Amino acid sequence: MYYWGLTFFSDLFYLINDQFSGGCLSPDLFMDLVRQIKKNKNNKNNIPVFLLIMNGIFYYTNLVKTIFGKYQKRVTFYVLGSISIGFVVLTILISVFPKSLVDLEFSQEMQEHQNPTLDALMKLVSWFGYSPGSVIVVLSGVLLFFIFKYKKEALCILITALSGLVTLLVKIVVNRPRPTEPIVRIVQKVNQQSFPSGHVLFYIVYFGFLTVLMYHLKTIPKIMRISVTAISMLLIFAIPFSRIYLGAHWFTDVLGGFLLGILCLYALCLFYFRKTVK
Repeated sequence: MYYWGLTFFSDLFYLINDQFSGGCLSPDLFMDLVRQIKKNKNNKNNIPVFLLIMNGIFYYTNLVKTIFGKYQKRVTFYVLGSISIGFVVLTILISVFPKSLVDLEFSQEMQEHQNPTLDALMKLVSWFGYSPGSVIVVLSGVLLFFIFKYKKEALCILITALSGLVTLLVKIVVNRPRPTEPIVRIVQKVNQQSFPSGHVLFYIVYFGFLTVLMYHLKTIPKIMRISVTAISMLLIFAIPFSRIYLGAHWFTDVLGGFLLGILCLYALCLFYFRKTVK
């Protein structure tokens, strides 16, 4: 047992070392070892099944990375094209059919469980998308990055404020009315048009770009990068539920904000990384 334990961790060390060095068992050798274990299960010198499984995962993960790296531009084109088409189709459908049974059912399901504590929590989640919350987070981000000599990053953070202009233009064109009582419960009343959700779009662009920066800027302390990323991802995940729960948007509004936000975030990242390379 003691010998097997030493062998296990020795093999594990070399397997992990091979993985990060780019080495991994080929599929043929992998299957040969599996067959060997099936034939002689009592042989203690065999490679543990766990290591074989890990190696298989490592191999096919590297394979996916290689394929994606080879066809990265094509995959990116198809993904962005699909998102763009999806947003256009969704916009047309909402313009023609502003009221949807799916939206109504989703809102009723979200608002089924109501209490003052949840109301306050959902209002807090949405606070960063209202003025002065949005102004404070954008200017604070710009100031902090500028103080610590990240001038390009500060400029891009400032550009995230333009997401409000993008939202406003689409809202004017589509002109979809907000949810109203008694169809849904209105916890926080707003006056502008409904589609797309400006909160969702802003959170995707602003907090999404913060997440990208925390991954890219290795000079920032690790604990800070992890904390900012965790908070940003939490807000991005929570904001669609917050907007529907508060009665401010329909499901298709937040979906439209998400799709358009992804496109805007990609455009911002494209601008940022091209400038960085130069």
